[in-house]
Amino acid sequence: MSNKQTRIIETAMKLFSQKGYHSTSIQEIAENSGIAKGSIYNYFSSKEDLFMSIFKHYHERLFNKVSEIEQNETLSDRDMFAEQLYIQFQQFLSQKDFIHMQMRQQIIQVNDEIRNYMFKARAEMLNWYCQRIRQLYGPKTEKSIFDLATILSGMVREYMFYMIVEDKPIDLKRLAHYIIARLEDIVEGLKDNQEPLLDSTIMDNYIHIHDHQKKQASTHLLHILEQIETLSQEAELDSDKKEKACSSINALKEEIKENAENSKLVVVESLLFFLRHLDIPEADKYLDECSKIAKTHFNK
Repeated sequence: MSNKQTRIIETAMKLFSQKGYHSTSIQEIAENSGIAKGSIYNYFSSKEDLFMSIFKHYHERLFNKVSEIEQNETLSDRDMFAEQLYIQFQQFLSQKDFIHMQMRQQIIQVNDEIRNYMFKARAEMLNWYCQRIRQLYGPKTEKSIFDLATILSGMVREYMFYMIVEDKPIDLKRLAHYIIARLEDIVEGLKDNQEPLLDSTIMDNYIHIHDHQKKQASTHLLHILEQIETLSQEAELDSDKKEKACSSINALKEEIKENAENSKLVVVESLLFFLRHLDIPEADKYLDECSKIAKTHFNK
């Protein structure tokens, strides 16, 4: 990512945090970042695209820094986890504006793509917690693994709130080890005859996050194709174009329905390209949305 992109992202994130997403304009972001408005569109296609890029930038940076610790072979599993939690808290504190932006709870008002990305980030973090707990404490945690990961996530989130929102001075190193010690107390207190609250059935969408989101994408695509089909039938097109549109849409539906888990991007994009060249009135925005969904979720 270039310095200009980073500057735009950081400026936008501060303004979104202070004023809210909907009250912040691209013009304001340009003025505050010292970059021409037109130049912003060289990097981000829209305000929504910029908003999405903020989430990707900060979540990917967090996961990358946490993953780097795993390369240190001198650390025990427990010390490695403590160091990863410490890095996590460091990142949270260095990204106060980003956290505040999330706490304003405006994510749900933007679009499905951002909501889905936020769920993906939460699922990846929960699965990572599960993995680290298994590694630290072994098979005895398997039955209650999702409850343990959820409790751990809750502790991390609440201490983060104290530090970021209320500026409470908490030693990060001590906090990381303290949380692990409390987690160990909970693991020690597990009883064989105690049933967990969360099991693999309840948490299926977290466990199989990629399959779950692909199914959601397929359902969304089918809904959009229905709208394009209606447009093509109502449009003043000659019978040949209407027939071709109908055949292409049916082929797309078949590809998506029959291969919900493994729809091929090249097949979907080829059919979308063909539909685009039929010049169906008002269909371009729907075709753009289809293409964006396919690129995000389908296999090449």
